Amino acid sequence: MAYWNGKCLYLWIMKIAVPTFGQRISPRFDCTNEIIIVEIQNRRIVDRKILFTAQLSAFEKIKIIRDLEIDVMICGGIDRDSEQRLWNCRILVKAWLQGDAMKLLDDFIKGLYV
Repeated sequence: MAYWNGKCLYLWIMKIAVPTFGQRISPRFDCTNEIIIVEIQNRRIVDRKILFTAQLSAFEKIKIIRDLEIDVMICGGIDRDSEQRLWNCRILVKAWLQGDAMKLLDDFIKGLYV
């Protein structure tokens, strides 16, 4: 669960989705072949899974992310329709990031991308 007080994001238990391309953030959400799903407790990764999404549409990926009760998605490029659908599912979208996926995830956990 996450709590946003208007200034910063407090982390207790949270699920984060990170679309990847190799070891990096995928440049486009709709074209990603893998999504890393991590569960955070007390600012530590306690579970990590990889979803293989090569044959799925953006809509199908969003449905899976919603069904997994993801709190935050950290991604690169994303179209407005997909971003709006995620927001409508109450999923915080941190978009237009690039670089090493695990480093960006670690930075987010430390509070650098709130």
